[in-house]
Amino acid sequence: MAPIERKNIEDLTDAQLNAYEHAVDTLLNDPNPATNYRHHANFHNVFSQTPPRGCEHRNDLFFPWHRYHLYNFERALQASDPDHATLSTKNVTIPFWDWTVAPCQGVRYPMAFENIASRLFNEERNSDIADPTFTAGYMTDIIRQNPDWNKFAGGPKDQNEFFGALENPAHNTMHGAFIGGPMADPLSAAEDPIYWSFHCFIDRLWERWSKVHGVPPTCFDCELRGFPGSPSTRDVEHPEGLGYFYKFSDDEIAPLPMPGALHTGLSSMMPGDLAVDREELMTLKTSSRPLTYALPRMQQPPSRADLWLVQLVPPTDVSYRISVFVHPSGAEVKPDDPQFRAQHLAGDFSFWRAHHLLPGQTAGAFIPITPTLRNSAHSETDFELTLVPKALPARRGATGHSHEHGGHGSQLGPLEFQSVVLQLNGNGAPNIRLGGVDPHGR
Repeated sequence: MAPIERKNIEDLTDAQLNAYEHAVDTLLNDPNPATNYRHHANFHNVFSQTPPRGCEHRNDLFFPWHRYHLYNFERALQASDPDHATLSTKNVTIPFWDWTVAPCQGVRYPMAFENIASRLFNEERNSDIADPTFTAGYMTDIIRQNPDWNKFAGGPKDQNEFFGALENPAHNTMHGAFIGGPMADPLSAAEDPIYWSFHCFIDRLWERWSKVHGVPPTCFDCELRGFPGSPSTRDVEHPEGLGYFYKFSDDEIAPLPMPGALHTGLSSMMPGDLAVDREELMTLKTSSRPLTYALPRMQQPPSRADLWLVQLVPPTDVSYRISVFVHPSGAEVKPDDPQFRAQHLAGDFSFWRAHHLLPGQTAGAFIPITPTLRNSAHSETDFELTLVPKALPARRGATGHSHEHGGHGSQLGPLEFQSVVLQLNGNGAPNIRLGGVDPHGR
């Protein structure tokens, strides 16, 4: 069968939306535990080590694993009621939700997810009016400024794991802070039907990245854990081979010339390979304790600057957001002041609680802060970098699962990392270790 287009959920005809809702409803009502909706949700939600199963995060299987999860669910949707007279499911595909733009209709989400009569509705999601957290321009920058597969997708599985540029902060923030409800907990995320359209858009961003840069994923023989038949990355490289495709405008996939330094050698200098002196593990124990580091004077503006948290151990009981400010030395840090944020915010780390590290395992995380450092490079003023964490404490939802909900003052668990490192100019330049303990003793 020829591949079928996956469309924006707001572009579906009434008949297409009705067929998709019918397919979801059919799986939700299926009593067979080997084929029903919960069966497919549990590939994501249920974790075990023997046999290995559960979603992949903070490594380069993040995109391939979720692509196969969507494909597996999509095939079940198509087979759910293909012979229905008016709601045939044989050509159903998962529609994507473009969460970088405001909905055409609806308060926070496309109307299909806010219609209380639809099986796509979930009352536990955050529902107040809100502008998109991440703009289309922001996501375009993520795609175009990260031509290296590992920087875009995540560090090599079981070797040097770290969060890719799309997963942290966009994916993590959307799960834990914007959507909330079941989506805020990795043990229940796929219970909410919005999960499929949310991740379908992420899958589309991967395909867009592939068309812009022409770079395949690594680790073709890595198994995508938990699924029957032991699929691998090789099986999901091309959407057309899985029976679907996305349409893109010329602007979305136009090649963009970039400095050569950004195209080569990035993976060889990841923080997991740094030979640095061990210092005591830093711990952010409350949502009010900032960490401040003196920035070195730079002779010239960097072509690229990334801030890394090295040997990170995210908490398992809360989600965290860490705002990064670059400001003149000694300036009072006002993280909630709009004017201060507009002038000094360099970016945010975001850690969804879905980071299932085994004892002794660590990961890494980075955010690009190039514009901020370029602006300060020629200044005669000394600058500091301050990390301000905020925990999103858990709440209990109507389903009994533990979900995230924004708040202040949580002390539910520490966020630990070994060191804070600057990586300048992509490759060829030494990494600058800012520190492993709070130099100001706060």
